[in-house]
Amino acid sequence: LGTIEGTSEDGNLTVTIPRHTSALGEDGKRLKTLEVAIDESPPAPPEDANIIGLAYNFNPAGATFDPPITFTWSYDPDALPEGVAEKDLVLAYYDKDAGKWVELDCVVDTKNNTITASVKHFTTFALIVIVPEPEPEPAPAPLPAPMPIPAPEPVPEPAPAPVPVPEPEAPVVTPPVVPPAAPEAPPWGLISGLIAAAILAGLAIWLVRRQRAGGAGKPV
Repeated sequence: LGTIEGTSEDGNLTVTIPRHTSALGEDGKRLKTLEVAIDESPPAPPEDANIIGLAYNFNPAGATFDPPITFTWSYDPDALPEGVAEKDLVLAYYDKDAGKWVELDCVVDTKNNTITASVKHFTTFALIVIVPEPEPEPAPAPLPAPMPIPAPEPVPEPAPAPVPVPEPEAPVVTPPVVPPAAPEAPPWGLISGLIAAAILAGLAIWLVRRQRAGGAGKPV
């Protein structure tokens, strides 16, 4: 057989199986049929992702392909969440053992609105988009730095008024108490001498006169 292509009933998914592909079930036996069904309740997508459109279960689960088969998934760009770019779309499969979705290497054709990936095994597949975190609001422009207000110049304190230094009072000179001069004793010696001299002078004069008087009475 040559290359085989199959399309889902809704026309959104095309599966391409290359020629000479080995398709084996979990028991290692060659597969005779392949089934695709819509998964009405797929596992929840990662916390930061959304499932776009429908998820599909491919059976038998655990089937493997060598070489890998190709999934081509069509998408509606109008169904993308706001802020999501088409280039961010990915095909992912659910790993039941790990309990998480695993992204596949994909090629996004934004012109034809398709996304293509190679698949090695069957499980649940879905088209997932990582929802970007909202851009943080721009920080408000910093307020202009306030103009520096010059500090007021200190008002010089008035110089203290000079305190007049009282002149020392002139010392009160108390005049020495001069005892009254003792009255001078009369010069009794001098007075006595003068009196004596006067007496002597008087006697001398008397004697002279007496002598003269006596001489006059004698005959010559």
